[in-house]
Amino acid sequence: MTRTVVGHPRIITENFEDISTYFGLIKCTVLPPRGLFHPILPCRTQGKLMFPLCKSCADACDQTPYTHSDHERAIQGTWCSVELEKAQEKDYQILQVHEVWDFPESSDGLHVQKYVNTFLKIKQESSGYPKNCTTEEQRQQYVDEYLAVEGIQLDRSKIGHNPGTRAYPSSC
Repeated sequence: MTRTVVGHPRIITENFEDISTYFGLIKCTVLPPRGLFHPILPCRTQGKLMFPLCKSCADACDQTPYTHSDHERAIQGTWCSVELEKAQEKDYQILQVHEVWDFPESSDGLHVQKYVNTFLKIKQESSGYPKNCTTEEQRQQYVDEYLAVEGIQLDRSKIGHNPGTRAYPSSC
């Protein structure tokens, strides 16, 4: 499950630790590696989102082999800490950290999933059984398959066509 931020960040502007100790947003200057086939970090230039290995070439929309210095190649931006960790695995170098928004609290995202599943269950139950479910055996199979695929246990006693209840989750 993907971690998500919870609460308010701790904003750090000096005395930075290794980025692996943070979870959140990091504004920094990064030196991309030379010759990487699939660049990791995006930056916006010329009104476009690009994934450059050289900032000067991206600014000039130049696609010829570059000969710029490391200083000219470096990109500055704000990226997720997880994204920067992946970039470091691909030989990106963090030259300077400017600011960190660290979220000490994080969640596995289950609170959002529970919220969505609650309303999905209401909507599904108020939609009634599919037209091809005419026997009790087919209806039980439908409930079992829905649990297996979606992970949501439908209440058979609440399954029935109800347009008012079905519209309620969409308004939330």
